[in-house]
Amino acid sequence: MNHVPMGVFLSNAGRAMLNRMDLSPYFGQTYFCACGGVHSLSMFDQVLFQGFFKIVLPCPDDHTYLTLLKVKMFSFRRNSSLVYKSGTRIESELDKALLETYVRSLR
Repeated sequence: MNHVPMGVFLSNAGRAMLNRMDLSPYFGQTYFCACGGVHSLSMFDQVLFQGFFKIVLPCPDDHTYLTLLKVKMFSFRRNSSLVYKSGTRIESELDKALLETYVRSLR
């Protein structure tokens, strides 16, 4: 998996906002996770924030991994495709503080 430092990961997410996207058509779709596993999206997954057709999810098994997924759309119709873009791991208190500050600034 493509792991990048936290600062690069947040810039890869692009312009961020709190999640407003309706992800219900994607429930049950599998995606590659930063932990190296494959998970399926469910209504119980926490979306930390979204970018322009991108979402950031923590790993359901190990919350220190974060995954950036691209939500694929074709002609403004959802075709149920989630594509792994990059991932990171919260390895230090600095990474944790950077993420918390970033998410808090979106409110």
